Amino acid sequence: MADKELSWVSDGNSHSGRAFRGKTGAGKRGRGLLNKGKGAEKLRPSLKANKNRGK
Repeated sequence: MADKELSWVSDGNSHSGRAFRGKTGAGKRGRGLLNKGKGAEKLRPSLKANKNRGK
């Protein structure tokens, strides 16, 4: 990318950690993955996989 100000956006390695993938405890809590039992079926493997029907 020619623009130095925005080159970080397209850089492949900048947003690849666990926090950016929702893998941390806070991320799982925010995605509703700590819920168990009735009503939690549509949270796994992800909200997107279930067309945002959960939560």
